[in-house]
Amino acid sequence: MTNRRKFIQNIAIGGVSLPAWVHLDRYNSYWDPENWSEIKGQFPIAHSELLNLNSGSAGSMPQQVLKTYLEETKKFNTQPLYNEKSSRMEEFQNALARLADFMHCSAANLAITKNTTESLNTIIWGLPMQRWDNIVIADADYAYVQTALDHRSTKEGFTVKRLKFKPSMISDQEIVQAYADAIDPKTKLVVVSMITPREGQLMPTKEIINLAHERGVEVLVDGAHALGQCDVSIKDLDCDYFAGCVHKWLNGPHGLGVLYVKQDHIEKLDPPMFPFAKSHDDQMIKYTYSGTIGFQKIFTLNAVMDFNEKIDLKKKIKRLRYLSQYWQNGIKDVPGISIPTDPERNIALGGFAINNRTSGDFLKLMRDKYQINIKKTGYSDLSFYRISTNLFTDEQDLDKFTAAVEMEAH
Repeated sequence: MTNRRKFIQNIAIGGVSLPAWVHLDRYNSYWDPENWSEIKGQFPIAHSELLNLNSGSAGSMPQQVLKTYLEETKKFNTQPLYNEKSSRMEEFQNALARLADFMHCSAANLAITKNTTESLNTIIWGLPMQRWDNIVIADADYAYVQTALDHRSTKEGFTVKRLKFKPSMISDQEIVQAYADAIDPKTKLVVVSMITPREGQLMPTKEIINLAHERGVEVLVDGAHALGQCDVSIKDLDCDYFAGCVHKWLNGPHGLGVLYVKQDHIEKLDPPMFPFAKSHDDQMIKYTYSGTIGFQKIFTLNAVMDFNEKIDLKKKIKRLRYLSQYWQNGIKDVPGISIPTDPERNIALGGFAINNRTSGDFLKLMRDKYQINIKKTGYSDLSFYRISTNLFTDEQDLDKFTAAVEMEAH
C-alpha cells in the first residue's frame, strides 16, 4: 500500500489534480510481450490504489488502447458523427476481420454488439420457437440468460429445462451425460457457458456441441469469459451461435461485445430489438441496427487487436492459470477457507468461501480495509466470492489478497 501511495504523485491538468499514472504520455510505447512486468506496466489500472480482482465483470484498457479510445472520442465529438463513421467503414471492416481471425471464423458471420448480454438476447429472443419446444440450460449459466429465457417462455409457453449441478463437483463425463439426459425430440436449443461465470469452470463445450448436433439440436455458446482467457476457435467448436466480450480479457473499451451466427441461421433469426431493413435479412449487419452508439468504441477495435496480437495467447493462458493457482495455493490450507473451483479445470477465474460468510459486508470490508475489489457470487444453496486475474495482476497483488483473507479467516 505504501509503495502504491509513493508512486501516485499528483499532476495538474487543466486545473484538475490527477494522479501521475493517468497521464498516458508517461507510458513507454515499447514493451516486451514476454515480460509480464512490462505488460502489467502498460495498464493504468495496475497503479490504482484499489486492487482490481474482478475482471470477470470488466477488464481495463492498456494505455495504448485507452489513448486511442480518447482520441476517437475527440474525433467523434469534433466532427459530424455519422459522416465520421461512414467515411471510415473500411477501417472498421479491417478491425472486424482481425477479430474474426482471432476467433477462427469469417468476418461475414460476426456482428459487434454492446456486450455479451445483448449478443445472447439476440439469439434468445430471435430464435423461432413453438409452445411445444424446449431449451436446455444449466444453473451454472449466467443468471441473466436464465432470466431472459424465463421471460420469453412465460410469454410464449415453451419450456426451459434447467440442469442442476455444480460443475466443479462432477466430472466432465457426468456434465455431458446431464445434457444427454435432458435433450429430447422437442429440444430446440442448448445453452452452454464455455467458462462458467461463478467458479470459472472450463466446460466440455465441444463434447456438448457434438452431442447436441448428433440429435439435431442447435447450440448457443456463452463465451463472455472465454474470449481472451482461453483459445476460442469457432471453426473447431462448430457451434451455431457464440456470444463474446471484448472488454473482459481482451481489455477493450467497456461496452463492446461480439456475436457469431452460423451462416445458414442468420436469416431465420428475427430479434425484436433491431429494426433492420428486409434487404439485410441474411446479413449480420441486421444485428447492429440499435440506433446511435458510442462509435468511438468500435473504432478502437484495431488498437485492441494490436495489443492482443502482440502477446502469445498460449503463454497468456499459462500465465493466467499460474496466477489463479498461485492465490488458490495461498489460501487453500487456511482454516475456514473452501475453494469451489477445480484448479485443473479453470484459468483466470475462481471462487473461495470464508467461514461461511455470505453477505456483501465482506466485499465492503475487503474494499475499505484492504483496498481490494472482488465479487460476491454463488448458487441458491452455496454462496462464495469470485476472484479473477488479468494481465495487470501479479504475484505481489495476490500476496496482498491472500494475506488479507488469512487475516480475516482467523
